[in-house]
Amino acid sequence: MYKTFANLILHNQVSFEKGKMSLLGQPIAILPIEEYYYMQRILEKKGLENIIYYSAKESGILWLDNMIPKFKMKLNDVVKWGIEILSISGWGNLKLKLIDKTNNKMIFNLSEATIAKKYGTHSSSVDHLLRGYVAAAGTKFLGIDVDAIEHKCVAKGDSYCQYIIKPKKDFDQSSPIVKIQLKKDFDTAIY
Repeated sequence: MYKTFANLILHNQVSFEKGKMSLLGQPIAILPIEEYYYMQRILEKKGLENIIYYSAKESGILWLDNMIPKFKMKLNDVVKWGIEILSISGWGNLKLKLIDKTNNKMIFNLSEATIAKKYGTHSSSVDHLLRGYVAAAGTKFLGIDVDAIEHKCVAKGDSYCQYIIKPKKDFDQSSPIVKIQLKKDFDTAIY
């Protein structure tokens, strides 16, 4: 992880200028984890926490769409870099566990899950932002629209978080976790 960050600095892909920062040519901001945590808890009270998932999925797709042509990277390399960037950014230690292009399925595991640890014990999976980012990675890598379910979560008592990525139609639509995590009864269009 630190080697990746050192390489980013060495190749001038991290910049800190007066009033702005960028990573790989994209503007970024550093926020305390409490900011994200409280925002999500407020949305949760209204049943709108999936706004975070869907917005992260869309912004993740845009990020990947910018990265691929800008750096002339292969999609495999972009996904690897994305995993490293998320780890460097403090979300936890993300690992790609399965890629099955034949069945359009991917699985990511996350240890040291920052958001789940901040939540403590919770009745449901809590990392909607990272779930959206891995759905974006799956969508680009598999070449079709996929979604992600956080099947395991440290906040629910699991030893790690696990994200299953596949087309929405391939999830068991009667499953309570699918109904909750893929619910979209709001408009996410911003334009």
